[in-house]
Amino acid sequence: LYVEVSQCDSAIFNCKEFPSVPLYINDQRNFSEVCAYCTFTGKTLNTENVYKYSGFNMDVYYRMDRRLRYKSKSLLTIPMRNKDNYTLGVMQLFNLIDKNTGEVAIFPQELESLVRAFASQGAMALDNARLNKKNREDNHLELVCLATIADLVPLTNENRILVYFGLQALRKTKRV
Repeated sequence: LYVEVSQCDSAIFNCKEFPSVPLYINDQRNFSEVCAYCTFTGKTLNTENVYKYSGFNMDVYYRMDRRLRYKSKSLLTIPMRNKDNYTLGVMQLFNLIDKNTGEVAIFPQELESLVRAFASQGAMALDNARLNKKNREDNHLELVCLATIADLVPLTNENRILVYFGLQALRKTKRV
């Protein structure tokens, strides 16, 4: 696993600075790293304080904290699973700031549920992008159109364009 997208209000860094997390070590699944564990198990981890949590190897976070002069505390790690229950990636959120106290707080259950839904939508978007790419290569826009509509994906941005051209292709196809 590697960091693809990252945003932080209090530290400036490049995603390439984060080391990748190996999924396998000596041909064995890596359950010692938080991201790899979530990838394989499909479980969400909500950690109140990474410096007091001893269940996983947190060295990568400690090193990045020292490098960025940052202090990771609360950590929410959620697998991005598709409808086939396959993990396509992992989403991590750090340091929820409590609006009332201004202090770092653990992620509450209702926010965890919302982020889990967002991660699921992200996995669906990744699946659709993969399907769209394959179908563009195969020139099956009509199937992309049907898949996008069948998944109840909002018809915005690229989905709207794919459905538009897919409907045009459907009118011309002999497969339906």
